[in-house]
Amino acid sequence: MLTKTPLKRVITLKANSNSSSYERFKNLYTTRLNKTLSVIIKEGRSINFSILKLLLLLISPYILMGIFSTDSFMTFEKPLRTPTIIINILFFIFIFYLGFNLYKKYKRFVNKYKRMVIEPIIKVINPSFKYFPEKHIAINDYLDSDLFRMHEHFHGDDLISGTIDDFDFEMSEVHTYHHTGHGKNRQKHNIFDGLFFIFKYKKNLQSLTYIFPDLAERFLGKIFGQTLQSFISSNAKGDLVKLENPVFEKIFKVTSTNQIEARTILTPVMMEKMVDFYKDVNQQPLYFAFKNNLVYVAISRPMGSKAFTNNQYFEPPSLFFNPKAASFNFAKKIYDCINIPVEIAKEINDNASVWKR
Repeated sequence: MLTKTPLKRVITLKANSNSSSYERFKNLYTTRLNKTLSVIIKEGRSINFSILKLLLLLISPYILMGIFSTDSFMTFEKPLRTPTIIINILFFIFIFYLGFNLYKKYKRFVNKYKRMVIEPIIKVINPSFKYFPEKHIAINDYLDSDLFRMHEHFHGDDLISGTIDDFDFEMSEVHTYHHTGHGKNRQKHNIFDGLFFIFKYKKNLQSLTYIFPDLAERFLGKIFGQTLQSFISSNAKGDLVKLENPVFEKIFKVTSTNQIEARTILTPVMMEKMVDFYKDVNQQPLYFAFKNNLVYVAISRPMGSKAFTNNQYFEPPSLFFNPKAASFNFAKKIYDCINIPVEIAKEINDNASVWKR
């Protein structure tokens, strides 16, 4: 968990200055990752076919014997019913045993995939990063951002933490949601599903500044959109900040408890950079919160989408329907999922460094 304390100079293991992380990534793919992906995909296909065989085994008795038919079951003589039930119970115990072992095998495969594919990509981006596939951003950090409403359920994984130059950085997948209704009317509502990251800001702030996707201005136009924003802006998140970049204004809504400090954060160059960030993530919803000496950023996965990667960030691809997954473009999308947040953090802190001078 990142703490709200003054920044301390941290000595990091810096990558070779003669080559960018992208060049190192290309070299990794050419020398190792391409072959690794091919092996992993073959192993994954084998597991998927085992799952298919198990499903066929599960339904085959019902197809052959017609056990799905109540009438057929009731035609058995009474002395035969008990043995039949026992056979069915034993059969399901056997299927459960096979399924449980297959599940454990799949979990080992996922861990192997993350260790042999995801972790090496993380390391070429920043050798100081540590990867914890089963962990996630602390719930309190997510709540401290104040970017999203209270949740009923919180899930996450694939925690990446370390230092970038001289500041701390953490990122993971996060999924929060709540339910409404009861019984058949019970429905699940996503609050946030995507990448969430936090990093130390090179300036201690005296106010709170939030940047949200601007749906009102995008759909209602500038005049009506800003009027609606001013009306519904929460006092807890400050007042609406009107800025001079029309492209930025169409994409984002900014609120702050200090108009001057918000404008200091959002310099003309920084607004242009944030527009670029928005393009880099394929125009997915972006959220920012500047609080004390921390910056919280969320990249939301749109409903029904797999975001700017086709493998749900860091999970193995769908191996049945993606036989060409062992491609450079596939690996590059994983690289982008990690590198784009890193570049966002760097750009924001570079802007803060200029402000300090």
